[in-house]
Amino acid sequence: MFPTHPPYTVPTQGTGNRCLPSVSLRDCVEPNNFMAQCLWKEVALWEKISSNPAFALLSLAPRYRYATQSPFAKMPQDGTRLNEIGSVPMADLTAATAGVYVLAHSYLVPPGSDGVINNTLNKFVPQPGGGQAFQDGSGQLTWVLGINNYLAYGYTNITTQMGDVGQLGPTATGGGIRIKSNDLIQFYVAASANGIATLDPNGIVVCAFQGWLYANR
Repeated sequence: MFPTHPPYTVPTQGTGNRCLPSVSLRDCVEPNNFMAQCLWKEVALWEKISSNPAFALLSLAPRYRYATQSPFAKMPQDGTRLNEIGSVPMADLTAATAGVYVLAHSYLVPPGSDGVINNTLNKFVPQPGGGQAFQDGSGQLTWVLGINNYLAYGYTNITTQMGDVGQLGPTATGGGIRIKSNDLIQFYVAASANGIATLDPNGIVVCAFQGWLYANR
């Protein structure tokens, strides 16, 4: 029989049906089974380690399981800031593309990393002294954010500008959209016929998303 060492114990043999709902799983497992004893010793050791706050950050299964704060709630110390920016010249949005979503920026989450997008930006920037600027809510431009060819909840049919191109610094705190390893993130813009006809043809449509990445293992 596999030896036991205090303070870790192995369940003892009982009588009757050991797997009734009133019987704990620990007591239900056959105590004389060598593999079961090994597993219960692992459980007891892990419970002792994880219950001690001094060992909280040593958890590796999963990596951030016992961290004081989830890695998707706040960027961990070994996280990487995410700051992706793309643009489309207004000249590329022609009558042939009226009402059609045109890709402004695309980003593939690196393998082995998960992350959070907690800040987005979408703006129309006319040339200084150029033609007409964009009017929020006019429908001249509409933005959407897609993840793996699906529209992100809350980021569809955006008809107003968000963010400031003068403050494109990554933000590393606060929750947002969780992204996973190998996710394809895409920002699209569609111009209406009115927008193509009236907005400054030398202007630029700018899109950005920011946040952080962290190792998922």
